[in-house]
Amino acid sequence: MAEENTGEAFVKAQQEAQQKEKPTIQIYVVDTAISSENRTAGSEQDGDWKKITTFSFPYKTRKEIQAIRMKYGAFISYGTLKWHKTTLCSEEARPGIEDAIKSAKADMEKLREEYLVQFIETSKAEQKNYTHDEANNLIPKLGAQAKFLPLDLNQIFKGSLYGQITDSIKYQVYSGMFARMETMLKRTEEGKELPERSRNALIKVIESMRSINVTKDENIYKQLDAFKAQIEKGELKEVAASLKAELDAGKSRWAAIEL
Repeated sequence: MAEENTGEAFVKAQQEAQQKEKPTIQIYVVDTAISSENRTAGSEQDGDWKKITTFSFPYKTRKEIQAIRMKYGAFISYGTLKWHKTTLCSEEARPGIEDAIKSAKADMEKLREEYLVQFIETSKAEQKNYTHDEANNLIPKLGAQAKFLPLDLNQIFKGSLYGQITDSIKYQVYSGMFARMETMLKRTEEGKELPERSRNALIKVIESMRSINVTKDENIYKQLDAFKAQIEKGELKEVAASLKAELDAGKSRWAAIEL
């Protein structure tokens, strides 16, 4: 009987330990879509060398669609991590993405309504005289949307997926920072102090990189803090060398990461 009680106590202790180890973060696979200015209504072959494409909207409206995409694109992707053929985001990043999508959708729908009025007026000039409902059915919808699929973190933390995700975070952080710093180093003359505005720009890059850390890995936060401290001291070349060393050291692991 004593052995059974001991066994039950052991199982209970293990269950309590597992409960404590459960992740307190939430990661989503995020799928965003926003209307494109390149939407087509069809195409036809014109001889052997030419193909004529008809766009769904005229040039002016396509430029306005493009402007909306550019206006909200950075906000929609802020805090997201490219991982293989998917995009991940944390719970903290989700509200910002949803707000950007909501605003982009409103702007797109407003633009479509404006074009709808113009389309009806043009139809009158062409003796077609479309009603509002008829015109509305002829014009493609414009909008934006986001879908969030929560990942099973218990499975992720048990297996190798956690390591794969953190490797993707590190690669995106290190390669992004190194590319930015390499450009600045090329523009800076040998021995010349880094301009204050360039140093501040790099610090902002580091702060933005923190949002990519969807797993809240403390080692990544510490590494970013260390880079920030070095940049504040003007040690740009030292940071670039550290980043290159990190990228070279992880080359074999990151070779299969698709970004």
